Amino acid sequence: MRHYFSFPLFILLSLMLNQGVFAEPSRVFFQETADIEAAGSISLELDYPFGAHGLSAGLRTGAFDGVILINSHAEAGTRMGFARSSVGYKRMIRKNIAAYGVLSYFDDKVNSGTDVAIGAAYTVKSGTLTYNINPELITDEVDGIRGSKNTIFIKGSAIFPLTTLTIGKASAIAEFNLVNNNKLDSIINLGLRWVPRKDVTLDFILYSDRGSPLVNANVDDIDKGIPGWIKANIQF
Repeated sequence: MRHYFSFPLFILLSLMLNQGVFAEPSRVFFQETADIEAAGSISLELDYPFGAHGLSAGLRTGAFDGVILINSHAEAGTRMGFARSSVGYKRMIRKNIAAYGVLSYFDDKVNSGTDVAIGAAYTVKSGTLTYNINPELITDEVDGIRGSKNTIFIKGSAIFPLTTLTIGKASAIAEFNLVNNNKLDSIINLGLRWVPRKDVTLDFILYSDRGSPLVNANVDDIDKGIPGWIKANIQF
């Protein structure tokens, strides 16, 4: 088991004021929900996995009756996503249900390829709990993290609101990801979401089990993180 504790904490310390109507991103940790960002909204996504892959960024913007998704690089540490940058579009198709598509093209002068993802998300609230289910199909044209195979992901999560804080609000989140590809392992993420102000969402993945590492892995070499990940969404 690996333990990682370094992170640029100044990012957190600068995001502590201004209450209002909270606008959380239309995702959980690593899965889409049926929610859609407001038209005209723009938000910056920052991801920092402890111990690997470095800081990455993306954008979410409400447009064309849905949300446009732009990612600067893969979520390789989650064993899902693409090998390079991608752009996508998500739209609510009926109450509690959204559908989306994502396109990724890369050419590193050694390999090139075009991969696509299609998925749907169903989000429902029962009592105090919010449940989400997010099936997704991703292609893999070049022999990459999915072994040049089409892969079906079944992602799900449960969100439980905690007692309202003096600053903002918080929720506990449990997330899983199941796959039909024997090159990949199932994923479990446990953590907290803190919304300190109306335009900032901070996700702390306190425990992340991502299965076997991508390179030189064996069945006994399991990639876990305590803490595992931190994600931020900042709206403008």
